[in-house]
Amino acid sequence: MNKKQLILKAFEDVDADMLDLLLNDGQSYQDVHKETFVTELKSYFEDLRNNRDYKTDFKAVQGMCTNCNKGKKGYSFVNSEGESFTSMVFEESDDDYTDIYKCSSFKTFDREITEEWIGIHFYEEDKVNYLPTELHIRQQKESDRAVKALEMEIKAEGILSKNFYVPWVSTYRHLHSIGDIFTDKSYRYKNEVSGYLWILEPLAEVLEKSNLARELWQEFIAFPLIDRETIQDWLIRADYHFPYYKFATEYKADYQQDLFITGGIKIRLSEHWYLQNIAVILNKCSDWIPDYNPLKEADNYAASEDDEDMFPF
Repeated sequence: MNKKQLILKAFEDVDADMLDLLLNDGQSYQDVHKETFVTELKSYFEDLRNNRDYKTDFKAVQGMCTNCNKGKKGYSFVNSEGESFTSMVFEESDDDYTDIYKCSSFKTFDREITEEWIGIHFYEEDKVNYLPTELHIRQQKESDRAVKALEMEIKAEGILSKNFYVPWVSTYRHLHSIGDIFTDKSYRYKNEVSGYLWILEPLAEVLEKSNLARELWQEFIAFPLIDRETIQDWLIRADYHFPYYKFATEYKADYQQDLFITGGIKIRLSEHWYLQNIAVILNKCSDWIPDYNPLKEADNYAASEDDEDMFPF
């Protein structure tokens, strides 16, 4: 087997150690140094081997890019169930590959892919030509400061209270945006703080409705009889103000310890007590909630009328 065939076989065998030997030192692949490229593959391949739900009998199936690098040829590595762990363009010379990079618009020539997995990913800081701007440097320092403050609070207190995480979210929420998902650029320094914000930002936002939750709870416990006809109007209003709560919370509450755990972080339960009760009621009575909430429909109708006023054509 020549070198190119050995490289393809190493991908088929999910053998990153062999790729470490075969790929060229000092060369970049997918715009990152060879060492970074192989390290990411090692982690990915290890996950593949340890996941018993997947068959790892991968074979290289030839194809080409249909978009950004249209016409460039490469291979998708597909198992016997038609699942591909990645599709990559292989730019080549006579006896070697001059570059290897992931392709998200890949079309195989003679084999249909039933499922394409995410594959490897690199951050902007990993790239060989990365030059941080003043904004990047400032955001990196902010991200480090945010993570350090949060983890020191968790270490000192063992649990997070709203007095800490509500202002923390307010201070650092600009470091995390849902729009980041739809950009080609992601930064490692924002990864950890974004993970914490994914967990804490929704909790901080829902606490703004604590007073409303308390009012609804007080109204609920005043009902002399709990049946569908008696409380349906209440359920409609509660579902309107707290959408998705009827599906229950993702965490389990420990009332004795006054905490619940989400994303591995302990949160003070008593500060969410009324909100937790609303979630329990909506979940237990979810069959009594109409599929189409009339209050939400009224909002949609009002919004459509506003659109017609703005664009009367």
